[in-house]
Amino acid sequence: MADSLRNEKPFSGPDEGLVFRFFLWHVPRSVSTALATCLGQLPDIEVWHEPYSMCNMNRFIEPAFLADNPKMTPVKLWFKRAFTSEITLEEKSEMGNSVDHRCFRYSWVRQQLEEPRPTKKFVFVKDVSTALYHGNFDELLPRTRFRHTFLIRHPIPTLLAWKRLMMRTVLELPLDTPQSDVDIISDVPCFTTLHFYEELYSLWNYAKRKGDEKPLVIDSDDLIRDPEVILSKYCKALDLPWDKKYLNWASAIHPRKAWRGSYQVLKGFDFRNAFESATFDVNLATKREDFEMLTPDLQKCVREALPFYEEMYKSRITLD
Repeated sequence: MADSLRNEKPFSGPDEGLVFRFFLWHVPRSVSTALATCLGQLPDIEVWHEPYSMCNMNRFIEPAFLADNPKMTPVKLWFKRAFTSEITLEEKSEMGNSVDHRCFRYSWVRQQLEEPRPTKKFVFVKDVSTALYHGNFDELLPRTRFRHTFLIRHPIPTLLAWKRLMMRTVLELPLDTPQSDVDIISDVPCFTTLHFYEELYSLWNYAKRKGDEKPLVIDSDDLIRDPEVILSKYCKALDLPWDKKYLNWASAIHPRKAWRGSYQVLKGFDFRNAFESATFDVNLATKREDFEMLTPDLQKCVREALPFYEEMYKSRITLD
């Protein structure tokens, strides 16, 4: 990042007071895409799908990235294939608000999020906090005023679902591969799985230091159990319009057509369940697996995550 961007104070853009901008930061596998689809129905809203995550993943295919780690060889190949998959002109036309993954660099995203939005009332950015783990928040985040909000989920179902996803996609393992055959920390070294919750917690504290005394926190289990209560409180706290009809998005514009993001991610990555859903799936709030049943790598990740999750959980929007 250029020195001229360091230590700059937030500034008011030309649409200050006319456009409300907010982030939803989350850990992976936390029902975030369904929540973004729900909130994407707000009038005159611009939705960004994980722009910082795309910047981070672009780093994975750089030759120098973890070049001395042999575990990265198959991982780099998977991401290179994913990012070079053919996008037809018809698909590009359908995803008219998206661009090629190569556009996504941290400085570009920052600039894009600072641009005036004369035709919008809201700018909403959904992203994973792990995408910022290597940098200084002040250097990476936009200088225009954004509210930072957070989505958490208990570490056991989150990390278990994350491991299953990595085994099925990036590692390309057969579905019957035992979880004990994989160490999610060392076998997919590009992701900081051990520190997912610490990174979210750090960003939560950053938001508090920047003046938001109590940043909004949603727990995904609460959201799934009673989305109307949670989201009506969330929207009221942010002064966003709320309507119960947003809880069903069957007739909403498809995210691929409406959102801003990367062609390659919105087309090829595993958002099928969220994109094809119409409501929050109550089955996702199921009984958690016992800690003792987890593989050692997941146990280590859960132990690391729990203190950060529990501290944020105390500040969550409650159902009562």
